[in-house]
Amino acid sequence: MNRASFLAGIAAAAATPAVALGQTETTPLRLQVDATAAGRAVGRDFVGLSYEMKALWWGELAPDPTYVALLRGLGRGNLRVGGNQVEFGLWSEDGKPQMVDQRDYPIGPADAAKLAALAEGADWTVTSGIALGHGEPQRSAAQAAGWQDALGARLVGIEIGNEPDTFFRKVRPETYRYADYAREWRAYAAVIDAQKRVRAPYTGPASAHDVYGFTIPFANEFRGRIAALSNHYYHGTAGANPTIAQLLARDATWPQRLTDLIAAANAANVPFRLAETNSISRGGTAGVSDVFAATLWGIRHMAQLLNMGAAGVNFHGGGPAIYTAIHWDDKTHAYTARPLYYALQAVAAMLPGRVLPSGATGEGPAGSASDIDSVAIVRDDGTLAVLVGNAGTNARALTLDPGRSVRAASARRITAPALDAKDVAFGKPEPLVAGGATVALALPAASAVLVEIA
Repeated sequence: MNRASFLAGIAAAAATPAVALGQTETTPLRLQVDATAAGRAVGRDFVGLSYEMKALWWGELAPDPTYVALLRGLGRGNLRVGGNQVEFGLWSEDGKPQMVDQRDYPIGPADAAKLAALAEGADWTVTSGIALGHGEPQRSAAQAAGWQDALGARLVGIEIGNEPDTFFRKVRPETYRYADYAREWRAYAAVIDAQKRVRAPYTGPASAHDVYGFTIPFANEFRGRIAALSNHYYHGTAGANPTIAQLLARDATWPQRLTDLIAAANAANVPFRLAETNSISRGGTAGVSDVFAATLWGIRHMAQLLNMGAAGVNFHGGGPAIYTAIHWDDKTHAYTARPLYYALQAVAAMLPGRVLPSGATGEGPAGSASDIDSVAIVRDDGTLAVLVGNAGTNARALTLDPGRSVRAASARRITAPALDAKDVAFGKPEPLVAGGATVALALPAASAVLVEIA
């Protein structure tokens, strides 16, 4: 069955009786999974984190046991190191380059070794940026070789530059456009290729927001040269004083841009990865980006990416960033999980597998499913994992139709005392009544649940 036919049938199926579990809510919700679909494969590295390159210099990206354990709690993910600060990291073999700009900082083989130890301990892959902004291709080629030497097979991508569509504001003249970037990209890649030391493929262009002026033209021009197409996305802007309500309001413009990005990647025969993203730009907003609302937003964001065909996502963070999934105290050097972390952990627990078509329908005047987000993945071991988020104010009586018989089922709930709470819990599996064609459970307002079905 194709996705359109499947979704068209959900409304009719909503009237089918379910096996009740003894708890009645005033707002019913039905979620149906198309288990007959082949699905789309998604790897265990779908979940990832993104950091500024300078985080190596200030000591955050280190193989600390607590940090390694937190990364392992997110499965076998992808660590992207780049960001705006990649343009000011000066590589040298002794780690003591001559600084030419007040924003410059040193980086060298010792940093690469530290990153390699972290990746090895966490069993993660790495996508590494190299500087384009300072205009020294030989230095950047040496940096790429340094990453390759240290990381080996764990290095799965090289980004040349970061957010080139904003270079005209930072490191290039105001007249800088895509054609200028493409010319520079080719020159840098030629130097890297000539040294024959880097085996990892290129990814890019890691644009900030110019989908149509930079990212899609890049996909068209460099098809055959890149292994993945990338772009960045932030839901809101810190300068606009965003609220929780605004964070949980859907971005009406993003689905079309995401559709076009994935189409461009498909046309280039490469996956699309959202290489840098988070709730609010410029580090986030206190009371919005570091509370339970960010957990629910993260679930919504990843469910959309998975359902629409993205291959992966890297949530930016580190340093003083409010929105970071893992916080590092620069004084005590302690690492702790922030609310967003639990959204990533829930999705990572579903992988690897195949994303199946699914959809939710509500009943009654207050039964809209507009606040509901869901994604269904049949894991490689055959079990079905369904993640459902309720960002609304109505509790729901959820009836889950997995499209197959239910031998056993459990639920792991993601909860907090309030949307603005910072103490988030991702509970242990709780058995659900099984043995029929559906599973029923309560889905409180402002909560999420990971249902696992055998």
